[in-house]
Amino acid sequence: WTREIETQLQKSGKIADAAKSLAKATRTNELIGGDIVQSNALLRTIVREMKNSSSKNEVTEITQKIIETSSNVLSVKNKKVWKDIPTYEQTDVASTVLENVETSAFLVANNTKKTAKIVTRTENIELGINVIEAKNVNSLVFPDPSSKKSGEETDTTVSLPAESLRNQITSDGMVRVVFAEYKEVNQYMQ
Repeated sequence: WTREIETQLQKSGKIADAAKSLAKATRTNELIGGDIVQSNALLRTIVREMKNSSSKNEVTEITQKIIETSSNVLSVKNKKVWKDIPTYEQTDVASTVLENVETSAFLVANNTKKTAKIVTRTENIELGINVIEAKNVNSLVFPDPSSKKSGEETDTTVSLPAESLRNQITSDGMVRVVFAEYKEVNQYMQ
């Protein structure tokens, strides 16, 4: 199935369709180690092609599928599958998962021209994209307490003071911040 998606991407050039197919395939198919490696390679190609897209909606849609695919390959149900990948290669594959998610998230942030808060939560990834007008910058906390379900707690929070954020103002007067939290990835980063 990875070859079919790769062929689909090469022939049509429609990265959104390829991203949707990849998210669905990694969710519904029983994976083997090679599928995880190949899925990440496909995601890297999709991310590279996304850089040529100027549509915020398309970039946001593709990023959502990248997060879904990445969460799927990190799923606990694939823990044994990761053992099919040589230990030295697991770190590279896991690093690529992080790189794909974070690069696509920054593409969304950079394509967002007005104040926005985008929170995406999957089984294994929580992503927060904040775009704020410089004049409205306050400290940020991630994960955003308002995005948590009632009674749900988190082990880790990150707080960025307003002063630090003011030092990151871009030429269009905006501050862009991307936060990502991953579950299950640390075991492959050894």
